[in-house]
Amino acid sequence: MARLVHDLMENIILIQRIYLYSNGRRRHWMPASTPDIHTALPSHIQESSPAVIFQRCSFTKMVVHYIDTEVERGVNFLNISEGLASLHYREYLRRKRIFLKACADVTASMSESTDFQSNVLYLFPSRNQLIKVFLFNCEQNKFIYDKEMATLPVSSLSCDHTFKISRNVGLVRETDNTFVTQFNHLFISLNRIG
Repeated sequence: MARLVHDLMENIILIQRIYLYSNGRRRHWMPASTPDIHTALPSHIQESSPAVIFQRCSFTKMVVHYIDTEVERGVNFLNISEGLASLHYREYLRRKRIFLKACADVTASMSESTDFQSNVLYLFPSRNQLIKVFLFNCEQNKFIYDKEMATLPVSSLSCDHTFKISRNVGLVRETDNTFVTQFNHLFISLNRIG
C-alpha cells in the first residue's frame, strides 16, 4: 500500500507493509505508516525516522524545517505553499529536460503544465496542511519554548494580536516610491518593562 510523503523538490512514494491480525472470526488490518504505529515506536527510532507521519498526509523532516525557517522569516503559509510548488516545478522541468535529451524523438513530448499538474510525485501541500504541520512541530518543541520562557524574570506577560500596527511596519520601495507593508498582522508579547 503506497503513501505520499511531501518533500522539498519532489514527493516520495512510501511503500508500506500491511499488518493483518485476527481475533477469532474478526480480522483487522493496519498500514505500517499510521500515526498510531509511529508513536508506539521507541523515541530514538522516531527521531531517526526521516518523515513526520499524520493521519492523512506525511512530510519529510526537511519540509518541516523549511516551513519553520520560512515562518521565522515572516513568510505566510500560502507563500510557503507556492514556494514548494515552485521548487517542485523546477525539479519537474529539470528531469523533463534530461528525459527529452535522452529521447531521440523530441516531438513526442506532452504539454509541460498538463504533465506537471497530473503527476502525483509533484503534488504540493496546501496552506491548511502547512499550518497543521507547523502547529504540530510547535507542540513537539513546546518543552524548549517553556524552558526559554522560564528564564525570563517577569511576573506578568501581556499578549495581543493586532492588525493596525502591522500597517505601519514596512519599507518604501525605491523604484516607485510606494510604501509596502511586510506583515498582515502581528502577535505582540510584552513584559511589565515593555
